[in-house]
Amino acid sequence: MRHDLDQKTYTDALAALSWQVDLGVSDVIEEAPINRFDLEPEVKPAPVSPKVAQSKPAPTPAPKAATVSDLAKAADALAQAAPSLDALRAAMADFHGLDLRKGARNMVFSQGNPQADVMVIAEAPSRADDEAGQGFSDEAGKLFDAMFGAIGLSRSAEGQSEALYFTYVSPWRMPQDRPITEAEHQVLRPFLLRHIALCAPKAVVLLGNASCVSALSQTGIQRLRESDHMLVAGAHRCPAFPIYSPARLLNVPLLKREAWADLLKLKASLGGAR
Repeated sequence: MRHDLDQKTYTDALAALSWQVDLGVSDVIEEAPINRFDLEPEVKPAPVSPKVAQSKPAPTPAPKAATVSDLAKAADALAQAAPSLDALRAAMADFHGLDLRKGARNMVFSQGNPQADVMVIAEAPSRADDEAGQGFSDEAGKLFDAMFGAIGLSRSAEGQSEALYFTYVSPWRMPQDRPITEAEHQVLRPFLLRHIALCAPKAVVLLGNASCVSALSQTGIQRLRESDHMLVAGAHRCPAFPIYSPARLLNVPLLKREAWADLLKLKASLGGAR
């Protein structure tokens, strides 16, 4: 009897299931509801071909940033290889070790007669110099001309003994006219020393602290003015005369008296009356 009941129940259940399949039922609903948002989906990793895994290149390490020492060595190699002022200018223009050029309109390399007895070195072009593409084109330039004109020297003169030749530690204007950093001095110094060696002047005038740092590796313009200095640039040696820059003299006119004494000292070293 039990067997007959079970068989009938089974037959009825199978008939009911077949009827539901015919109606299109595909899922079985359980007695208790299921929140499928709480279920974590099963993620199967994508198959990786053994050949692809073996051919995958190793990660490339990030390039090592050049140090200040590396940049200074590169600058020195370029400077020493320059046989002329034109070659030196081109080497500096092509040197990408500093980003100073990006904020400047023009490269102000030099002005005057490169065979002049006196070479003047300033820190960097001003805003007016950068716009004009030539040095000392503002009020400081007018004072510059008056200062050296008082001892018979001029940047427009052609004669070797009357002419002036000047350049900058940085031929590019500094961003926001800030001072040159120590790292920038180290990279720019080889170019400056090569510039001096190629011109071989009888005397070098250093306008302000920045010029003294690059040419003499010393700072303190007031103290440096009071002693004698010999500048060494490659095989060339000549006396160096630290002096206040025209911009400093415009800001502190009382220093003009000391600057005049420095100019007379320079004049005396060149042979007196000019």
